[in-house]
Amino acid sequence: MSGMREWYESKVAEVLIDQATLQRRVVELGEQITADYEGLPLTVVVVMQGALFFAADLVRAVDAPLKMIPIQASSYHGGKASRGSVVLSGIDDFSLSDLVDRHVVLVDDVLDTGRTLRRLIDYFTCEIQVASIGVAVLLRKPTRREAGFEVDLRYCGFDVADEFVVGYGLDYQGEYRNLPFIAVLNQEVTK
Repeated sequence: MSGMREWYESKVAEVLIDQATLQRRVVELGEQITADYEGLPLTVVVVMQGALFFAADLVRAVDAPLKMIPIQASSYHGGKASRGSVVLSGIDDFSLSDLVDRHVVLVDDVLDTGRTLRRLIDYFTCEIQVASIGVAVLLRKPTRREAGFEVDLRYCGFDVADEFVVGYGLDYQGEYRNLPFIAVLNQEVTK
């Protein structure tokens, strides 16, 4: 394991958020969600695959009954640049029926332009008509927000600069998800 970790660490320029800091913040967010949704029917909708690690730790930190549903939503394809449009998939009619009249917390890895989360919020509030919707993201890149794609963010782990980051579920071309920290990827790797 140490050989693989050394290899991965040689690919990152800087560790932005270490494992202990990540875990502390996720527990704090779980406590906030517990307090905010006490006694309410809660469903956590996880935007796969980047939010998988964050969501798994987050729901374990929520001290309340809940349902968890995965969904695929992406505006990225094979690298670092957004395609501009958001593609939704992976949610079926059975899952949708679980959302009617429930309070939903959308869990995503990164809020940058706001396109993906805005599309999801519109989908769940207009088409599914959930009771309420909250948004939890691990990372927010405030400088990347586009006009018209504002998101009412209730739960944010960390604000970060507009750099390409990996680890704790975040990837570059499918790799680096298993790093236990958030790091900036070396520019040489992405050339």
